[in-house]
Amino acid sequence: MIKSLTCALVLASLAFTGPAHADASADVRAAYTKFIAASSFRAVVTDLDTGKKLTQLEFAAPDRYAITLDGGMRQVIIGRTMHMNIGGQTMKVPLPAAADPSQYRNQKAIDELSAGTAVTRRPDSDEAGEPARVYHFVSQADGKPVESLTFVSKASGMPIQVQTTGSQGKNKFRYQIRYSDFSDPAIVINAPK
Repeated sequence: MIKSLTCALVLASLAFTGPAHADASADVRAAYTKFIAASSFRAVVTDLDTGKKLTQLEFAAPDRYAITLDGGMRQVIIGRTMHMNIGGQTMKVPLPAAADPSQYRNQKAIDELSAGTAVTRRPDSDEAGEPARVYHFVSQADGKPVESLTFVSKASGMPIQVQTTGSQGKNKFRYQIRYSDFSDPAIVINAPK
């Protein structure tokens, strides 16, 4: 369940911005608009409480994701099909209707998710080895508040890190997603054989 939530948070963080505080909102909207235009990227999800790396994700346009979970299991999503290698056997499984990674990589997602969310600017920070502008907002997931800090590179204008705090059931979580290698042509994702 937590691994599914982690993957969902990775994908959800790809699209979120907010409309209040015009300058902060416009800055975050511009960063995520640029982000969804990237042809590829890498992301690493870390549990902030334990420091443990939970998931690595690679994306290659238009619809390819490679997700490596803690423990080394790798899943490749191409379009609406998930490819997994379990015990040396490759399986193809259609994604359930509720699991649609493409919903987070379009302008409509940014517009829909931004409704009613106040974005505020925080003091700048050095993250992922570079100076970044920091933005704070609170969104809703399953009717519960999720607090996020988004770090936007001053050099590239891309979101390079997101820190998210929230809860699922009685369990609280604090995750960090660090992004890198935007539009790197070396990121190629093929179905496992």
